[in-house]
Formats: sequence, structure tokens, C-alpha cells
Amino acid sequence: MGVSTKRLVCREIWGGNEKADQSIEFGAFRGRLLSLPYESSRGGDIHYLSLCDQEMLSKIVIADVAGHGEVVADVALELRNLLRQNLNEIDNSKLLMSLNDSLSHKLKEGKFVTMVAATFHGADGSFIYAYAGHPTILRYDAAKADWQPLRPAERGASGAPLGVIGDTEYIQAMAKIFSGDMLLFYTDGLLDMKTRDDGHISAGNLIELCREVTAPRPDPDTVLTSLIERIEQTGGFVDDVTSLIVQVK
Repeated sequence: MGVSTKRLVCREIWGGNEKADQSIEFGAFRGRLLSLPYESSRGGDIHYLSLCDQEMLSKIVIADVAGHGEVVADVALELRNLLRQNLNEIDNSKLLMSLNDSLSHKLKEGKFVTMVAATFHGADGSFIYAYAGHPTILRYDAAKADWQPLRPAERGASGAPLGVIGDTEYIQAMAKIFSGDMLLFYTDGLLDMKTRDDGHISAGNLIELCREVTAPRPDPDTVLTSLIERIEQTGGFVDDVTSLIVQVK
């Protein structure tokens, strides 16, 4: 039995912190989401996708709440509410700063949230993104048939995790993406898993794996399934894992 497809409509916000294995279509994107809470049906990873009024702006938010517990539901609700307010905004820094401001007053000591927020403008191919201490998005350039990281706008601009320092500025970066290009979003559970030699998968190793599994067929469903299978062969996951691959139609 195949994976069902979720098709977002205008003004829809979809996601949460539940276990999910879902093919998706929204705006100019099609892709595959896999969210695997560790030994539970809900975890500390949060994913949200949204589509603006005119179905032109597609937003992607992936967050990882350190410490889990009841705080995750509160963060997920607050994030959904902020996304609703910013549905038609291409800006992501405003979203990150608003959430950081709120969480810095609410989270207990030692708790924090990493997050990446991104917007794709289907009319001109602009992809605007910002990080709050979160792993870097990986981009598959279809013209070059290669994967590379989408780095922050400037060195040191990855931003502090949310809820740690109030009044933090989050600097956005912009890239142009085209038909056939793919983007991989993920939480650090994909890297922090234990391998059989008691090591960890590095970001460089992940890029090499992406190159290997993309070569036969640059398709988001195939690539994500093969990537997870290859990583699982090296050991077992020991944390929540969320991974999302989207491709420009």
C-alpha cells in the first residue's frame, strides 16, 4: 500500500508533532515528509507547512524542542498561531523573533527550541530562509546534479536557538531554486543516531549519502525512502527524527 498524498489548499496550515509518513503537494512543491518520534506517537519535533491566500507563497517550518514534555504542545500551538498571522508574509525573521520573544519568557532553564523557517515564492523562484540554531537545509541543484548546504546569509548568522536570548535578530538568506531542484529539511536526530562503531553521521556524510541515493532517480519519495534505509543500516535512531524533501514541480 502506497503513502497517501496530502494536498494543501489556500490558507491551510498543516502539521504538528505527531508521527507522520506523508507525500505532500502544496504550491509549486511536491515532496515527502517522514516524522518519527522516538518510542512514542508524539515527540519533540514539530513540522508545519502552509500556503498563502493566492497559493503563491509556500512556507515550511521545522522545529526541534529540547527536553520534550508538555512544553512541546505549547510551542506547537504558539507556532501555529504565529504562522496564521504571517501566512501571507514572505519574511521569516519576524516569525522567528516573535516566537523567540515569547519563549524567552516561558521556557524553563535549560529548555530551548531550534528552528528553520523558509518561504518559497512560486512566481519568481525566490527561496527565503532563516535559522535559529537548526541544521542547515541541503539543496539538490538539478542543473548540476549535486547536493550542497544552503548556508546562512553570513558567517555566524545561524542564530541562537529560540528561548535562550531575548531580542535576538535572525538574519535571512535568499537563493533561487528551479524546476527539478530539491530541498532537504531535517532535525538533528538524523545525525545524532548511534552507528555500530559508536560514531555519528556528520553533515558531510549526509551529503554524500544524498548524492548516492539521488543518482538512480532524483525523486523526493525515492530519495527520502532510500536515505532513511541507508542510515538505518548503519545503526539505530536514538532520538526523534523528522526529515522532509520537497521538489519544485
